[in-house]
Amino acid sequence: TIPLPVAASGVAVGDGLAYVTTSEPAGRVLAIDLSTGGIRTQWRVGHTPMAPVLSPDGRRLWVANRFDHTVASIELATGDVRTIPVVREPVALALSPDGTWLFVANHLPDPKPALDDEHPYIAAEVSVIDTARDRVIRNIELPNGSQGLRGRSEERRVGKECTIQC
Repeated sequence: TIPLPVAASGVAVGDGLAYVTTSEPAGRVLAIDLSTGGIRTQWRVGHTPMAPVLSPDGRRLWVANRFDHTVASIELATGDVRTIPVVREPVALALSPDGTWLFVANHLPDPKPALDDEHPYIAAEVSVIDTARDRVIRNIELPNGSQGLRGRSEERRVGKECTIQC
């Protein structure tokens, strides 16, 4: 168990470090050394970050910034943070096995003006990010009425302690 300065909202583990997202408006990613429990470094990423995903080579980390409607991309060696706009309230991320594509579950639909007010089409979308360019290449619209997307990496409130099993 590692004490944290604020509540955690997600964790990814690699190379002896735990990358913990914080549940706060000016959200952070804390890089915690698992051998000492100390914070090695941290990055400010966006509003209510969650669902951290580590690249297969361990060089990059992506984080969903739920209320900024963005995904943060962190180059871990340099600390460079870039943001990628997505549809609305990203809450879960999944990386393709080769690390080429990042799939983003957007929690809520982004209603577009309907041509026919009696038959509007309102649906949540999954954004697909090309990880080499950190750019959305496509949004996959789900069936009409879909909303409230979640995933295995959805936010889990754990308080100000984090228990990591490796």
